[in-house]
Amino acid sequence: MVQTRGELLKKKLKHYYDNKERYSINNRKWVQSHKKKRKKYQKEYAVKYRINNKDSIKKYKSDYYKENKEEHYKKSRKYIKQHPEKANKYLRKYRSNNKLKVAFWKHKHRERYRNIVHNFTQMEWLEKLQLTKGVCPMCNKFVGIPKLTLHHINPISKVKAGHIYTIKGVKPLCRRCNSKINDKY
Repeated sequence: MVQTRGELLKKKLKHYYDNKERYSINNRKWVQSHKKKRKKYQKEYAVKYRINNKDSIKKYKSDYYKENKEEHYKKSRKYIKQHPEKANKYLRKYRSNNKLKVAFWKHKHRERYRNIVHNFTQMEWLEKLQLTKGVCPMCNKFVGIPKLTLHHINPISKVKAGHIYTIKGVKPLCRRCNSKINDKY
């Protein structure tokens, strides 16, 4: 007697449901006996997957973050409140490794506070820093690129609210020179 595929499938399903408990016991035994192998395989697979799908993972994370920005913000705030030591340690490490970015963000914060606008990008500022090669244009001393600060040719304290600074309206100076000039033109 030749059985069709549908009949075989029905027969297998009936056998499974009749012996469901036995199948689940055997399945648990197999899982327990192969735990280490499965973990090792899962780790290897995850690493390969991340390597082969970097772009799609990055896009997924970016899209997810955009859709759930508020939720992400709440979770990160909650984590920071629960683990202040870890958060501070991470921030210190990040700030020490990214001094130029942090300096640029400080200026962005200051400009929002004073209601002024920097009409140049971080890349334009970094190019201007690279041109100095770490030498302060005012005192001609080598201090290194990370130690150069953003000097506003027209001081922030003397310009009107809403003033727009272009890349030509700022220059890199060492801290000493920038402090010496203070708010003089």
